[in-house]
Amino acid sequence: MKRFLFLCTVVAAVSIVLSGCANRDMQKVRQTMTDRCLNVLLSPAYEAYKLSQIQKNEPIDSVAYVQRLTAVLDSTVQASMATQQADGSWPDVEYECHLRSSWRPFTHQTRMLNMAKAYCSPASAYYQDEKVLQAALKGLDFWLQRRPQSTNWWANEIGGPRNMGDFGLLLQDKLSEQQFAGLIDYMNNSKIKITGQNKVWLCCNVMVRALLIDDEALFEEAIREMKSVIKIENDEGVQFDWSFHQHGRQQQFGNYGLSYLSSLTQIGGLFLGTRYTFNEQELSILRNYALEGMSWAVWRGEMETGSCGRQFVFRDAMKGKARTYALQLLALKKIDPAHADEYQQMFDAQMMGAPNVLKGIKHFYMSDMTYMRTDNWMAVLKMCSDRTVGAEAVNGENRKCEVMANGSLMIYQDGGEYNNIYPMWDWTRVPGVTCNVADHNDFPQEDRRIKGKSDIVGGLVGDNYGVSVMRVDADGLKANKSWYFTDRYILCLGSDISSANGQPVTTAVNQTFRREDPRAKTEGETAFTPRASFSGDRLQAVLHDQVGYYFPQRQQVSYMSGVQTGSWHAIHFDSSDDPVSAEVFNLAIHHGVNPSAATYSYVVMPRTNEQGLDSLIAHPGFTILKQSDDVHAVRFEDGTVRCVFFAPRTTLKVDDKIEILDIAEEIIMVFRREGNKVYITYVDPTSEKDSTIITFRGKWKGDNAYYDPERNVSVVEFDAKISHGKRLDTVCEIIE
Repeated sequence: MKRFLFLCTVVAAVSIVLSGCANRDMQKVRQTMTDRCLNVLLSPAYEAYKLSQIQKNEPIDSVAYVQRLTAVLDSTVQASMATQQADGSWPDVEYECHLRSSWRPFTHQTRMLNMAKAYCSPASAYYQDEKVLQAALKGLDFWLQRRPQSTNWWANEIGGPRNMGDFGLLLQDKLSEQQFAGLIDYMNNSKIKITGQNKVWLCCNVMVRALLIDDEALFEEAIREMKSVIKIENDEGVQFDWSFHQHGRQQQFGNYGLSYLSSLTQIGGLFLGTRYTFNEQELSILRNYALEGMSWAVWRGEMETGSCGRQFVFRDAMKGKARTYALQLLALKKIDPAHADEYQQMFDAQMMGAPNVLKGIKHFYMSDMTYMRTDNWMAVLKMCSDRTVGAEAVNGENRKCEVMANGSLMIYQDGGEYNNIYPMWDWTRVPGVTCNVADHNDFPQEDRRIKGKSDIVGGLVGDNYGVSVMRVDADGLKANKSWYFTDRYILCLGSDISSANGQPVTTAVNQTFRREDPRAKTEGETAFTPRASFSGDRLQAVLHDQVGYYFPQRQQVSYMSGVQTGSWHAIHFDSSDDPVSAEVFNLAIHHGVNPSAATYSYVVMPRTNEQGLDSLIAHPGFTILKQSDDVHAVRFEDGTVRCVFFAPRTTLKVDDKIEILDIAEEIIMVFRREGNKVYITYVDPTSEKDSTIITFRGKWKGDNAYYDPERNVSVVEFDAKISHGKRLDTVCEIIE
């Protein structure tokens, strides 16, 4: 009995100690969060300032900058107090706003929060000013009584409670019991539920509520549920290929995925020195997501368009998103110091002009996107299949997204080639896309998510090359498209382009800012000639802004280099309808009205000049073996033959020893032969096959091969179940 009582006493003592540690950690987290709400040194504005000073290699004058920010805060508070009405509202706030984006009542909460910051900040002229405090509390009373409701659940359950949580952290001890109860009741709109970044936001709100009411169990639950999102998912969140999905299987690096990284690095900083510090497994997922995933989408201080979901339609959005990503790299240095050098190296390359450290080709097989990065240029291919969402128009954002993911191919050199061009774009000429030419203002305006209709979408990455494929099936148009990536250029092929809806069909090659007079060369000409525009079937090559375009076959090509006009409102409902214009270089291939089995071929060669294009024309380094409705096959000078099979029951003579007699499935394959040894690389672009069987003429042997003497054929079989869109390799030997 004595031993039992002794053990009970020990257990109770340990429990008390552990409970005390947990409470102390809660208080530490609360204090850090309160400081961050208050301290302008930790505001986004200051972080942006710090980054700009780092980039300019100028000293950071924190004192002077804080004084400027505080002056702005005080001026804002003064204006808010002057216009606040007796009931705590403001006459210029549209409390019955029904916009799903840019919800107007948030202005009321922002003004309340600014008053709270000024009251609590010793640097402010309004520090401990009773009038400011009462104005802030009147604003709170009005909000709790009026309870404005948005038609967008996010504002009601995430954005609004988040602002109210910050207000509570700053002024809890100044609230009456009724005000505090109302604030907590409003914060109860945030429940722990759903997935991805939305769950992270909700958990953060619940965590703040737990701190305000001193509920240790709720605090622990919020942290546990938040950390549950730091994992690799098949659902929404970080994917196995380091993509980030939200709103279905949709790449969201620059939207929800960026908020995910930002939220968790901020939370990781809050937890430093407490028992909630992220463990190595959690840190490794954030690390790999930042360095192996999102890093591919940032180039020379800008984030590329295709990874940003619907949120590339704001002015200077690409620069802002790249900056936010860069700040997370610096934050990760603090919470994951063992890998600080890697984060710094990536930061220097992405934002400071240091040499590119991320080179090669990556196909995000979970998201139907391919990236090519070299020392001095990047290319991004965005596709979509019946497995993925290629684009979305939500809350009035990205209203012309209809063809955005039908094989868009965008080329980045200095990073600013497309920054803010989108209002002026002809949206039937998204670079790389084959589509019907309707009036580009006639795309549907309602909210929608665009999925592909074909399962033949995928990519294969080799040691120094890539092959990507997409079968387009949209709006009555069908097309087979393939891309062949090398470190010098990208070869683009199309076939079986067919439409019967009475509209012309084009394949856009590029549509970017005009930065110089284009120079063109037609068949028979020995030199490039400046031409502002061109139309015809004898264009051999054109050069603009160090990007060369080579057309190895005759086809109807035109380009224009003149003023295009549009508006931000056309792509984002809540933006200005004022016309904006810019000079644009717009290059496309024309397939005519109601084409049937039309084709195209062109090469994009970045960072080149007239001599480089002439060299490409004289020695392309590739031979198109077959470009039919069923097969695209190209032999390259490194000896590989890279093939895309769009249909089963297909034949192809690869060389004098390799002849395909039958293929059971649609696949991507690469052959390399050394004597009688055949190296085969394979990808199932549908990601759904159980197996793939290929029949070759002659006698072969290998781990995946068997010989049928009656037919004198050899069969090579791949177990596609273990592929799921990733590459498989095998080696065979030709016996006879």
